[in-house]
Formats: sequence, C-alpha cells, structure tokens
Amino acid sequence: MRLDQFLRPDLTFKLDAVDACDRLLEMLSQRIANQVEGIDAEPLFTALQEREQRGVTSTPDGVAFPHAMLEGIEDSFIAAALVAGGVSMGRSEHPPCDVVFVLVGPANAAWEHVRILARLARICHTPGTLNHLRGSADASQLHERLLAEDARHV
Repeated sequence: MRLDQFLRPDLTFKLDAVDACDRLLEMLSQRIANQVEGIDAEPLFTALQEREQRGVTSTPDGVAFPHAMLEGIEDSFIAAALVAGGVSMGRSEHPPCDVVFVLVGPANAAWEHVRILARLARICHTPGTLNHLRGSADASQLHERLLAEDARHV
C-alpha cells in the first residue's frame, strides 16, 4: 500500500505554535472541513477528541497520529502538519509533537485504516525520515518529502 493516494497537497500544513492538543485538533478539523467536501469540522473534531481520550496517539519521537472513522465519507485521506515548537498530546513522558498526521477514513473501512496507520508509523520510524520532514521549508515541500519517503518504502 502506498500513501500517495491518501496524501493531498491541500491537506498539508506548516503551522505556527499551538498551545494545546484540543486547539490543534480543532484547527486541523476546520482546515480539513474547508478542503474536503462532505466533512464538517465539528463532528470531526469531536471524533478526534474522543479518540485521544481513549488513548493518546503521540509517540516518543514527537509524532502524533490522531485518527477518526466517520459515517458518510467514502475515501480515506491524510492531513499532515508540522507544528512549530510542537504541542503536548497528553502524555507527559512524550515530547511535544511537531509532526502530526490526521487520518480520516470511512466507518466501514477499519482494515484500510489500520494499514494506513501502520504504513505511516513504519515510514516515520525509518532513521532520518523525521529530520527530513521537519526540515521542510513550507507545506509544499513537506508534501513532496512525504511522497518521496513513501516511494522509498516499497
């Protein structure tokens, strides 16, 4: 499975500092809703919050994978963001997350959802990848680098 079909340039962001996890999720939900037909910001934000309450999606590498499965959408997609200074996602033993991937998928596509998350995690765990992504000058370059990293993992 390749991620290029799920990554969109209009859902790739380089964000200024954000003071809290909920604020980040709200901001990303709004940006996603502005770009993806059929997505409403409020239900997405609620679904992402509920998922974080069940178990924080951050890693010890400063990456977060908030995700939601929603009724009424047909295709999965990934929003990717670099967050200046990072934001705490709720686990004190994890550093602030400055690389964030929001995965949204159809409620009836659990297996695809898991496969996408696994692919993202594998790519991020490859030595040098996170530094390469973090060095992106802007959202466009982040998108290009994500596609390049995905292509390297055949």
